[in-house]
Amino acid sequence: MIIVLGSQKGGVGKSTLAVSIAAYLMSLGNRVIIVDADDQKSVLTWYNNRPEDLPHIPVTGATGNIKAMLKEHENPMILLLQTVLAVIAQKCVVD
Repeated sequence: MIIVLGSQKGGVGKSTLAVSIAAYLMSLGNRVIIVDADDQKSVLTWYNNRPEDLPHIPVTGATGNIKAMLKEHENPMILLLQTVLAVIAQKCVVD
């Protein structure tokens, strides 16, 4: 499953919602990865500052092919987030 959280406006809570949804889905036993396609990279910044003793939520930047990311992470549920939805076509090409 791919969940896209997108808005052309910044500051509407996409990053906060992505992290909250990911944490909830993981608590239910789902495999999740957050793909941070937002130019601000708020989720990547959050991830890099997250205490190591908390549960690990995989986060990656939006580079390369989504199919390759799915395969690398054993077909997780994916969360895509970004400011401008058109960026998906440029950053995350699906064959």
